[in-house]
Amino acid sequence: MGGLGTLQKSGSQWYDRQTSLSLRVPSIVIPEEYNYMINTEYPKFQTHVSILRREDYFWDKRLFAK
Repeated sequence: MGGLGTLQKSGSQWYDRQTSLSLRVPSIVIPEEYNYMINTEYPKFQTHVSILRREDYFWDKRLFAK
């Protein structure tokens, strides 16, 4: 198991272990950028995360290409 499977396994382990609130991961769409995953099961999620504002999101159609 390599590549995507390895990354998925690492992300699942991070989520299950609840060692941090967020995880920085490289963007697949824009290699020079990063995405941040938030662990909603992290013990301090409810007290440390709040919505400041909402914005519409444009879904890049390339994400759904087969």
